[in-house]
Amino acid sequence: MFIHPSTLFGIVLIAAGVYWCYVVIKRLPEDLKEFGEIDDNYRRAAIVIIWFLTALIALGVLFFAIPVIVVIVKAIINLIS
Repeated sequence: MFIHPSTLFGIVLIAAGVYWCYVVIKRLPEDLKEFGEIDDNYRRAAIVIIWFLTALIALGVLFFAIPVIVVIVKAIINLIS
Protein backbone atom coordinates (compact mmCIF):
# COMPACT_ATOMS: atom_id res chain seq x y z
CA MET A 1 0.00 0.00 0.00
CA PHE A 2 1.40 3.36 -1.04
CA ILE A 3 0.71 6.79 0.39
CA HIS A 4 -1.18 8.98 -2.06
CA PRO A 5 0.59 12.28 -2.91
CA SER A 6 -2.30 14.34 -1.54
CA THR A 7 -2.02 12.47 1.76
CA LEU A 8 1.71 13.09 1.84
CA PHE A 9 1.06 16.77 1.11
CA GLY A 10 -1.41 16.82 4.01
CA ILE A 11 1.19 15.29 6.31
CA VAL A 12 3.73 17.96 5.35
CA LEU A 13 1.14 20.71 5.89
CA ILE A 14 0.22 19.27 9.27
CA ALA A 15 3.86 19.17 10.36
CA ALA A 16 4.49 22.73 9.18
CA GLY A 17 1.26 23.94 10.78
CA VAL A 18 2.02 22.30 14.10
CA TYR A 19 5.50 23.83 14.09
CA TRP A 20 4.12 27.30 13.21
CA CYS A 21 1.54 27.09 16.00
CA TYR A 22 4.18 25.91 18.47
CA VAL A 23 6.50 28.83 17.65
CA VAL A 24 3.74 31.45 17.75
CA ILE A 25 2.13 30.11 20.93
CA LYS A 26 5.52 30.35 22.67
CA ARG A 27 5.43 34.08 21.82
CA LEU A 28 2.03 34.67 23.45
CA PRO A 29 3.26 36.28 26.73
CA GLU A 30 5.64 38.58 24.85
CA ASP A 31 2.97 39.52 22.30
CA LEU A 32 0.42 40.32 24.99
CA LYS A 33 2.93 42.46 26.87
CA GLU A 34 3.99 44.26 23.70
CA PHE A 35 0.37 44.72 22.56
CA GLY A 36 -0.46 46.52 25.81
CA GLU A 37 2.68 48.68 25.88
CA ILE A 38 3.04 49.95 22.31
CA ASP A 39 1.18 52.80 20.70
CA ASP A 40 2.08 51.88 17.12
CA ASN A 41 -1.14 50.76 15.44
CA TYR A 42 0.74 49.03 12.62
CA ARG A 43 2.63 46.81 15.07
CA ARG A 44 -0.62 46.04 16.89
CA ALA A 45 -2.24 45.12 13.58
CA ALA A 46 0.72 42.86 12.76
CA ILE A 47 0.31 41.03 16.08
CA VAL A 48 -3.42 40.55 15.47
CA ILE A 49 -2.83 39.34 11.89
CA ILE A 50 -0.20 36.83 13.02
CA TRP A 51 -2.57 35.44 15.64
CA PHE A 52 -5.44 35.34 13.14
CA LEU A 53 -3.26 33.42 10.69
CA THR A 54 -2.24 31.07 13.49
CA ALA A 55 -5.90 30.36 14.26
CA LEU A 56 -6.54 29.62 10.57
CA ILE A 57 -3.50 27.35 10.41
CA ALA A 58 -4.64 25.49 13.54
CA LEU A 59 -8.06 24.94 11.94
CA GLY A 60 -6.34 23.74 8.76
CA VAL A 61 -4.24 21.30 10.75
CA LEU A 62 -7.38 19.88 12.30
CA PHE A 63 -9.05 19.70 8.87
CA PHE A 64 -6.14 17.77 7.34
CA ALA A 65 -5.34 15.67 10.41
CA ILE A 66 -8.58 13.71 10.48
CA PRO A 67 -8.22 12.13 6.99
CA VAL A 68 -4.52 11.43 7.57
CA ILE A 69 -5.23 9.71 10.87
CA VAL A 70 -7.92 7.62 9.17
CA VAL A 71 -5.46 6.54 6.45
CA ILE A 72 -2.82 5.63 9.04
CA VAL A 73 -5.28 3.60 11.12
CA LYS A 74 -6.55 1.78 8.00
CA ALA A 75 -2.97 0.99 6.96
CA ILE A 76 -2.17 -0.40 10.41
CA ILE A 77 -5.35 -2.50 10.35
CA ASN A 78 -4.39 -3.83 6.88
CA LEU A 79 -0.90 -4.71 8.11
CA ILE A 80 -2.25 -6.54 11.14
CA SER A 81 -4.87 -8.53 9.27
